[in-house]
Amino acid sequence: MPKSQDNNTIEWKFVNAWQTTNTDLVDQVKTMWKNHLEFPGEVILERCRELVVVVLRNGEVAGVSTATVKPFKLLNNNLFFFYRFFIRPDCRVAGLDAKLTLESARYLEEVAGTVPGEKPIGIISILENEQIAKTIAARRAVWRVVPFTFIGMVSPGHPVRVYYFNNALI
Repeated sequence: MPKSQDNNTIEWKFVNAWQTTNTDLVDQVKTMWKNHLEFPGEVILERCRELVVVVLRNGEVAGVSTATVKPFKLLNNNLFFFYRFFIRPDCRVAGLDAKLTLESARYLEEVAGTVPGEKPIGIISILENEQIAKTIAARRAVWRVVPFTFIGMVSPGHPVRVYYFNNALI
């Protein structure tokens, strides 16, 4: 992992946070969102209920992933986790987004069986960040680290990718 400018090692930790009851962690995530994004309070509360993985850098929240379960019309209305993530601008280092997505995908596959009712069969990712969407890595048909496969575009021109869990049935 990267080192700070004064050559001290940075400690990165990935915390599984699906349905967490850790109020201290949730409060730290709320503070990060308030400091870096212009979300209304009700959106922050909703996103906290959707936490998947929290990334800590030297004990402070550096980024998070969230997911919500819903059907995806383009894929036979099967249930999927709709995935998103945010990494603080001052914590963005090469590979951290891929590592967060990989850890999140592994964890979501593990917890999929705990979702009440019909089980999600995979993950949908809609890439809304235009800067990231222009990179060569984002334009690959299948991402290298987590095999999300490009399946089309949604309005207003955002690429959609799917990752199916092992043994998913459609």
